[in-house]
Amino acid sequence: MPVEFSVEKPFPLQPTNASDAQRNEPTCIDVRFKNTTLSFVSAIRRVILSDLPTIAIDQVEVLENSSVLDDEMIALRLGFTPIVSEAFAENIDALEFPWDCDCATGCNKCRISYAINVECSTSEQLPVTQDDIKLLDDNPGFIPAPVPVPTKSLRWDPSGKATVTEGPIDITRLGPKQKLHINCMGRKGTGKLHAKWMPTSNITLRRVPTVRLNHEVLNDILDSHSEKNTLANFVTLCPKGVFEHSDIAGTLTVVNEDACVFCQNCTDHLPEPEMKDLATVEMKDDEFVLAIEATGAIRADNLIPMAIEIIHKKVQDIQDHVRRATGGGDAAPEQEDQGYGGGDHMVQEEW
Repeated sequence: MPVEFSVEKPFPLQPTNASDAQRNEPTCIDVRFKNTTLSFVSAIRRVILSDLPTIAIDQVEVLENSSVLDDEMIALRLGFTPIVSEAFAENIDALEFPWDCDCATGCNKCRISYAINVECSTSEQLPVTQDDIKLLDDNPGFIPAPVPVPTKSLRWDPSGKATVTEGPIDITRLGPKQKLHINCMGRKGTGKLHAKWMPTSNITLRRVPTVRLNHEVLNDILDSHSEKNTLANFVTLCPKGVFEHSDIAGTLTVVNEDACVFCQNCTDHLPEPEMKDLATVEMKDDEFVLAIEATGAIRADNLIPMAIEIIHKKVQDIQDHVRRATGGGDAAPEQEDQGYGGGDHMVQEEW
């Protein structure tokens, strides 16, 4: 059977004004996979973490810094500021990796230029935030532009409220007559090189539960005189509210199967002997849920197709090498490693 996957729980970001409507997109989604294996879904997760390319600030030239923070601390904060990298969803080779470019110091093919030039001219503290990172004009025509991710894309509200209470990411704060003047470069990279290039802040893989009630045991409890207290106590054993007891109907039902976290409270930690074998909890072998929380650099719903494309390239690369090694058939022309292909470029350089 073919592999199926679907978005189960999108959390759309509500625009705060008309200009923000273009960034009204999900950053946190649950993706349910069916008719597949654990290894395949785990491979997608690991590729998202380590092989999906994004843009991050990688080189910082401090021209003037009279703030209280050291140059190194400011450079670290700039590196972990998410940069919009949605162009890679359309063309994964939209920007060259630095080690694949012919230039020596950086050019429009392999880098994005930014600048910060802020001076405090008042008696109050002046915050320097991600909004002060300005994209210079000598950059390739990326669509959308590789600017710091808008603030609302860094926050999500599962209730769907449009209010954004948190401001932009702070880089430093300037006191009176203090100044920060920085030129910096953003480069394409992957999570295997540094965590700042990871497109997700959190991504987890969980098994899908199957919760069943033993109706023979349930009928025996219903026939007893203490069925009300027994079933009510059984419901409280589950911390996630998987079961529900109806006082009117006098029955026990499974109402929230997907919420099960396999704590085994309903199967192993039973305070009353009548509850033994009342419920069974198993893991499905061919169904999994991937919970993705994106940084906003790339839309969460674009991460899965990008990961599958990279896995396809890796498999094709392995097939070509096997054909060449065994002398069988014509292999595709050998290509240079793109950072998300055959392996880590740092290992290849060492060899």
